[in-house]
Amino acid sequence: MANIFDDIQLDIVAKHKEINAPNATIGTVKRQRGWFRRYVDKGLYVLGWYTRFVDAGLIRGWFDEFEEYWNKVLSGRPLRFHDFHFLRGVYRQRYQDVEVETGAHRDNFLYAWQEPRNVYSIFGAVYKYGLNPWHYYPLRKYFSRGDKVLEYGAGIAPIVTGLINDGLDHFDFTIADIQQFTYHYAKFRLKQFGVTCIDIDPAILPPLPHDDYNIIFCMTVLEHVQNPKEIVDHLTTHLKPGGYFVFDFFLSDGTKLDTQEAVDQRTSVLDYIKHHYDVIEGELSYTKTMMRTVVRKKNA
Repeated sequence: MANIFDDIQLDIVAKHKEINAPNATIGTVKRQRGWFRRYVDKGLYVLGWYTRFVDAGLIRGWFDEFEEYWNKVLSGRPLRFHDFHFLRGVYRQRYQDVEVETGAHRDNFLYAWQEPRNVYSIFGAVYKYGLNPWHYYPLRKYFSRGDKVLEYGAGIAPIVTGLINDGLDHFDFTIADIQQFTYHYAKFRLKQFGVTCIDIDPAILPPLPHDDYNIIFCMTVLEHVQNPKEIVDHLTTHLKPGGYFVFDFFLSDGTKLDTQEAVDQRTSVLDYIKHHYDVIEGELSYTKTMMRTVVRKKNA
């Protein structure tokens, strides 16, 4: 009998095929807590109480969504709240040995992200953004009603999810990533809201629905890919002049799920950004990890 609790084995490529189908099973949990979430919950977060309430199970919309996904899409055994944290620890132990080979062929690169041990990444991301679902909030001044917004290498898509959960859905949203685990969860969560989902082949730059995005996010991406310079160039061509590019770039040693190619191309990536953009927040650093950085595309 298959173990559908602490050793669930998933063919995530097949799962993406299922969720891309018109009759896919997608999430039904709508925006959480309405105006209470937008105002009271943010106050609780500032005071340090929100994360405590999440850990105590008093705020658990994030868990309700995950439980629906685990049961309906992954066919996992029914979970109680404490089961989530038990499984997060179990799957974390297996995930720590996942690694991308230097110079890996496309298929090997994809397999590193698609092998079953990566199921931990869903647990980790759901919990992380359950504790702080407002990652868009410090950047709210860069959004205008009707903007075209792209989250590239979206993973669980924390920016788009946070905006939608707060009722800020008056945008044209696109998310894009390879067919991996957290991106599958993002599709499950966001397709009910009409978000456009683009599957990426790491060997081919994907066609995107717009050439005039107002803001593009590329967070926790560049250190993981084999062609960061090519990706930044591609995204720049799809960003309108004066639009914002929001990214980070960890200073990596090129091991685990980071790539040596990203280490080698760091200088050329930052030189390209310096030439095509003005820095609005943060700084371009060649020698240390860059956290969230906002740059604006030059008009010429």
